[in-house]
Amino acid sequence: MSRDVASRTSAAAQLAIRRLCVRGLPVLELLHEVSDQVRTVVPYAAAGWQITDPATQLGTGGFAENVDRDTHLELIENELTGGTSSSRSRG
Repeated sequence: MSRDVASRTSAAAQLAIRRLCVRGLPVLELLHEVSDQVRTVVPYAAAGWQITDPATQLGTGGFAENVDRDTHLELIENELTGGTSSSRSRG
């Protein structure tokens, strides 16, 4: 993809995301729609988005695409321990 095409694709995705954000969609629907736009610029096989309460900065939920249960649990453990836990082994 040429730099010019990538730049236009990125700009189009940003505009689409801005438009989605002002529509007042339910949070999981918004994240699903935003992920579709992000994927046009940054292809990925799996992704996760954390929902956070802005007042407390506490996680209140999440949205995941193509993340299996074991990987999801590893990611949660990593968030809770700051990546210092070794109770799960990769591989």
